[in-house]
Amino acid sequence: MGSSVRTPTLTALLCLGEHLDKRGEGMYEKPSLTAQPGPSVSWGENVTLQCRSEIWFDTFYLSKDGSPAPPQRIHLQDAAAPCQVTFNMSPVASAQGGTYRCYGSHSSSPFLLSHPSEPLELWVSGEGPQPCPLCVIVVRDLSTGRC
Repeated sequence: MGSSVRTPTLTALLCLGEHLDKRGEGMYEKPSLTAQPGPSVSWGENVTLQCRSEIWFDTFYLSKDGSPAPPQRIHLQDAAAPCQVTFNMSPVASAQGGTYRCYGSHSSSPFLLSHPSEPLELWVSGEGPQPCPLCVIVVRDLSTGRC
């Protein structure tokens, strides 16, 4: 796909994690990421992305490659391994298609993230409701005050 754009927060967390990993410290086993009902969906369909880890994490992040938005974050109050969180994407729109990754973390070390999950490509087919040309003409006529 091309180069990915990350938010400053996620970039800082990843850089810290890579630095610690090179010294053999810190980084945790990567979680898995799946889509329900699947990675290929129709516009408007209900979709969830599930991030699961076999080791204990109490915080999970979901990032979309190329998005300037900060990663979504879910903090679990009471978690036991294996841990799983669900990121709701419903109803899905075309703009939500793309490549996603999730990360795990401990609230006691919030700047130390796991390795990212394998990338999950979400494909959204179809388009949302389109305005009819007649409606646009009527609105344009009403805005000018002419019939």
